[in-house]
Amino acid sequence: MQRSVVGELKTLANQRPDDIWITKQPSLDSNGTVVVGIGLRTAVIPREPGGLELDDDEDFTLRIWPSFFAPPAVDVDHVRFLGFPHVLQGQRLCTYLDASREWHPSQGIAGLLTRLWEWLTDAAGGRFDASTAMYHAVGGVLHRADGTPTIVVREAGPIKRYQTARLIARSPHRYDLTYSSATEGLRTPVLTLATDLPFGATSSFASLLALMDDPYMDRLRGAPPRALPQSQAFITVLATRALKNPPDTEQYFILAVPHPTGGPPHLLGGRLPAPTANALRALAEENEPAVTLDRAKLDSAQIDANCQIEWCNMSDERQEVTTRRDDSRPVNDYQGKTVHV
Repeated sequence: MQRSVVGELKTLANQRPDDIWITKQPSLDSNGTVVVGIGLRTAVIPREPGGLELDDDEDFTLRIWPSFFAPPAVDVDHVRFLGFPHVLQGQRLCTYLDASREWHPSQGIAGLLTRLWEWLTDAAGGRFDASTAMYHAVGGVLHRADGTPTIVVREAGPIKRYQTARLIARSPHRYDLTYSSATEGLRTPVLTLATDLPFGATSSFASLLALMDDPYMDRLRGAPPRALPQSQAFITVLATRALKNPPDTEQYFILAVPHPTGGPPHLLGGRLPAPTANALRALAEENEPAVTLDRAKLDSAQIDANCQIEWCNMSDERQEVTTRRDDSRPVNDYQGKTVHV
């Protein structure tokens, strides 16, 4: 199937050399995925204010999976599209919102290129709405690891830059986040970041710390990094809260990530494995009683910053981000009423 798709692509490039061309010959990576580079003549696509800024020619990388039931991925090798709606982690185009319904393998490479052209036309025309793009504040991707519990959030918040919440276990698979309990549950720091995370929150503790201080990775653009030293405070607040939790328990945390279009922040919930949490406790113990959020500078070299973050599924049921299914429907008139039949 991959050979057939590549053959179709080469035929199309030969037939329309002014519109499409191959920039990188097909190769097979270690996962059995065919990687091929293409160029498209995009000068004819209409531009509108607020739309994606396209060059006259744009290059893309296609990743054709061993199974053609999943659409090939479309990437770019630059960060000019970073932060634009439906661009995942700065470099992958979300050409299909629901591939199970929108992708038709029988259409082959022509169907994929048609879809890519429609995506580019909509993007340049400013037709994408960032406020409705899923996970837009965190690179457009879902953060979740297998085996982690779901964190249910119903209370409004956070209202401060640094805040302590409690995680109350309802079952091995569910924790409820609350700001009202002062005794029950695991102490969980809630940190409101200064900016969104257009590259996502990554999977390792070290890379998350790096993105906190340089969320747009300005160095990739040849610009000096912005002064957003957030990682040190994050380590400190993690250590001080971990010290208050039982030994040999994981340390949970919540990141409130501002949405680029405004409104309530996007909530990410993660946890560090018990060995890393224990190292944080030891770090805090060594610095007591001097450890305060304002003064402490705990040495991150004393912990395993390369550990993997275990991201939790978030059931965000805050009123400000939840729309009832019966909203603006006639049945909504019965809300809060008692009906006798």
